[in-house]
Amino acid sequence: MNISFSEEFQTTTITGAVTNCNGTPLTKGYVFVDQYNTISITDGIINIGLQHCMITTTQIQIFDFETSQWTISNEITLNGETINLGLLSTCEDVGGIFNGDVTLTSQTEVNEFGQFSFISVNGDLRIADDAGDIVDLTPLESLTIITGLIRVFSNET
Repeated sequence: MNISFSEEFQTTTITGAVTNCNGTPLTKGYVFVDQYNTISITDGIINIGLQHCMITTTQIQIFDFETSQWTISNEITLNGETINLGLLSTCEDVGGIFNGDVTLTSQTEVNEFGQFSFISVNGDLRIADDAGDIVDLTPLESLTIITGLIRVFSNET
């Protein structure tokens, strides 16, 4: 009796170029595809070979560490072909997904985080304030998905 297993991976190549809001190549940023595929950008060039088992769709997120600006590509299909994202800019920072844990400790921080209009937090959301000045969470109303835990504590108001 012969038993054989085969795994067939496809590789989709994603290319493009990224600038910051000043129009210069992004040098301190990353491309986020999913929790397993986060790739640094150090020269403004995207050239990634993503391995995957099946055809799937995803959105590519690009983040600029220096300015906290980011952009999200349109939905792309990972199907083994080369995808050129073209020239992208990190100045489109409204909506999308925040990758990482969020801790908000004041009403000012709630308001500032809310200005980005994130729809999802890929991590935990923690709202804590010993001073008790967090009284309004409506700036966070665009959030519809939190993949981790939501914790609200130490707020007397």
